[in-house]
Amino acid sequence: DKGIIMNSMQQIVSRQLVEKLGLDLSDADLERLNHDALDQINKRVIEQIIEELEPAQLAELAQQDPNSPEFELWLEENVPQLEEIVGEETIFVLDEIVRAGES
Repeated sequence: DKGIIMNSMQQIVSRQLVEKLGLDLSDADLERLNHDALDQINKRVIEQIIEELEPAQLAELAQQDPNSPEFELWLEENVPQLEEIVGEETIFVLDEIVRAGES
């Protein structure tokens, strides 16, 4: 399940970011952190998309297979601000991770 965020974003939290924050994470913990971050971003992006869509578009979205190439095309056609939403939510989640690392 790729979710909304495509496979090109497998690692949004880099080893350099973790070290800069002074966190001592194993590779497995870093992988889990990235998985959790991507899940969180996906949830937030989906929530934003749902808020943006008209009822007829929501019905169409519910019929889509998120693992099909057509799904990505459907999103691009029906959610013109998709990149902006993904960017904003990614920044928000990364900011949460940084703040958690600083506390």
